[in-house]
Amino acid sequence: MNYDEKIKKHLILYKKENKEFPKEKGCWRGKLYDHILVEPKTNGTLNLISIYRDKFLLYLRQKDNKIKFHQCFHHLNSSQAMCINFFFPLFKEKELKIILHTLGFCNEEVDYDTVEFEKTSDKDNRDGETATSFDFYLKTKSGKQLFFEIKYTENCFGISNKDKSNPNKYLDKYEQVYKKEARKTIKQEYATCDSFLENYQLMRNLIHVSRNSYVVFIVPKGNETTYKQASNAKNLVLDEYKDHVKVLPWEKLYDVIAEQDYDGILNKHFEEFKKKYKL
Repeated sequence: MNYDEKIKKHLILYKKENKEFPKEKGCWRGKLYDHILVEPKTNGTLNLISIYRDKFLLYLRQKDNKIKFHQCFHHLNSSQAMCINFFFPLFKEKELKIILHTLGFCNEEVDYDTVEFEKTSDKDNRDGETATSFDFYLKTKSGKQLFFEIKYTENCFGISNKDKSNPNKYLDKYEQVYKKEARKTIKQEYATCDSFLENYQLMRNLIHVSRNSYVVFIVPKGNETTYKQASNAKNLVLDEYKDHVKVLPWEKLYDVIAEQDYDGILNKHFEEFKKKYKL
């Protein structure tokens, strides 16, 4: 049984034990699955752990719905939901410093006014094209930018899809947008069009590395293929930027949180987080 199957099996049991969840199967691409919530428009937000759910939905309204839920948000293995369930409580309680400390930025402070979920890139957000979006983002008071890419059960980082109606779409975008950006950050042998498109999602993330910015991949170590891809990403960038590519296993990150011994609802929330995501 691979990692994806193992986690889905666990989430099916979690769904059955949770009285909040409707017991019907959810539909995805014409098929019914036990780990998916039925009627996403009605029940999708049940994928947010209840303790901070209402607080997040209030935050969402205050952001004028600029945060868009992914098409798969009602899947219990949604990495977007996992990201919100992890980071929002720490943001709400102003406890994000533990993330900086875990990444080695012990003398930095979070600028809470800069925190964003679904951070849209300003590098490729042009001409009606789909811009790169990061799951989470923050800036430190000293000006360091941290871009977070979150994975859970995904079996790989995405490659470019072929667009039959416009076969040159990605070639054109590489030439017009990514080629210049890649040369600033990516090693020459990997900055070619073929290599960039073969590692499309990773490369779109990595071009955001710079002197004052970092890309952080958070992936379960148990998800071996995807974790290996993330770990190898630092070999794609120029040597001067290797330390600007960070990889955090979810398992380690949760252990760090558990060591904090938070009081009250924050502690209760992360106990439920561990139970849900099997960390």
